[in-house]
Amino acid sequence: YEMNYKDGEKVAKRTYKDGQKKEERTYRGGTEHDLATEWHENGQKKEERTYKNGKKDGLATEWYRNGQKEKEVTWNNGKEHGPATAWHENGQMKKKRTYKDGKKHGLETYWHENGQKKAERTYKDGQKHGLETFWYENGQKEWEVNYKDGKQDGLATTWHENGQEKNEVYYRIAFIVDYSLSMKGMDKVMRAELEAAVNKMTPVDIDKGVYSSVCLIFFSGPSWLAGEDAKAIQKKWTGDNANGFRPKAGFEPSKPKWIPVTPSTKKKLSKAIWNTPLMFGSVWDNS
Repeated sequence: YEMNYKDGEKVAKRTYKDGQKKEERTYRGGTEHDLATEWHENGQKKEERTYKNGKKDGLATEWYRNGQKEKEVTWNNGKEHGPATAWHENGQMKKKRTYKDGKKHGLETYWHENGQKKAERTYKDGQKHGLETFWYENGQKEWEVNYKDGKQDGLATTWHENGQEKNEVYYRIAFIVDYSLSMKGMDKVMRAELEAAVNKMTPVDIDKGVYSSVCLIFFSGPSWLAGEDAKAIQKKWTGDNANGFRPKAGFEPSKPKWIPVTPSTKKKLSKAIWNTPLMFGSVWDNS
């Protein structure tokens, strides 16, 4: 470290072993203030950001080792606020979004390295709201679904890379419930209505159909189970009947997962597909 003092400010400098600059920060009253800069070992600038009373404020920029700009984010009083942009190492645009008081707000767009659009979605106060679309690298549409207040709502459609439609599935927001607490504390009327609706759903029986592969989607409430409920569901999912198909905590997919139907997976899949008020599975054919 090297420390310099000027006009009540402390400038801290660090270098690599070969003497190249590594970082330079400015402090005022014990907190970071003004410009902070970092460099790669090859001498190229790595990051540049500004602080105000210890909080990021203003434009922050990062670069790749080759000097190509990697990302730009605007900060306001320690929160991301305004446009945020990222680039691939080849210079092509990677993603572009806008923040409002630290939350994503408005249009968010991603691009493949070849310049083709990869995904586009809209946020409202940090939650997905409206149409979300994915594209393959060749420009063909891959996946499209609508969101309402952060939850998938309505018809979702997937396509093959050649443009042919794979299949459709319909999401019903009523089935996405927060089970972060025990069901014992849930309103009895709400629970009864939910169970009645779920009981009308018929699981797909893999053994009775001819499938080349199936799409298996599991989704739960915004929070995972706690306490005894968590132990029960974990045990059920990690048992022999569903080994290998247990979702991670808080799992809520943005894209489907295709699983080939083989003699080894057929038995597991047919037994793993079930519906309870705790979790729901959607399956459809890809033949």
